[in-house]
Amino acid sequence: MTLNFDLHAHAAAPPAVQPSGSEVSSGPPSSLVADARLTQVHCELICSLASMLLRYGQAEDARGLLDLNRLFWPRDEKTLRLLAKTLTMSGQWQAADDLLRELDQIRPGGRVGPACLLQRAVIAMRLGRVAEAAQRFRSFISLRPSASAHVKTGEGIAS
Repeated sequence: MTLNFDLHAHAAAPPAVQPSGSEVSSGPPSSLVADARLTQVHCELICSLASMLLRYGQAEDARGLLDLNRLFWPRDEKTLRLLAKTLTMSGQWQAADDLLRELDQIRPGGRVGPACLLQRAVIAMRLGRVAEAAQRFRSFISLRPSASAHVKTGEGIAS
């Protein structure tokens, strides 16, 4: 399966700009949507590629793919989770926190996995919300009891 569209061919129409200079996305250009015919399978493939880029420290490249995915699938949970991870890796703590709060509104039942709890604990700590960070870390430990042994012994903690 291949993605048969050329993003550069659609680059002529820049995004709308607010007076403050921040970009506003009103969605993908209509010509891109008409030409692309992307499916959920493409969304999953782009997420997989972005995940691999993140694994190898290429957060900027991953962010470009995830921003593209978000244009087509603005409520895709995996895209939002990976985008929050990208923002976290880039030290954009508040943006990552905002995105995870948006994900909370989308996620059915509000279920949060262990990795997300740990990520949120780190973000809360970086934003100076120590009590929230501690609560999220305790929630993480309750879901991953094996992690508490590492914490007690200091094993596996990077300096």
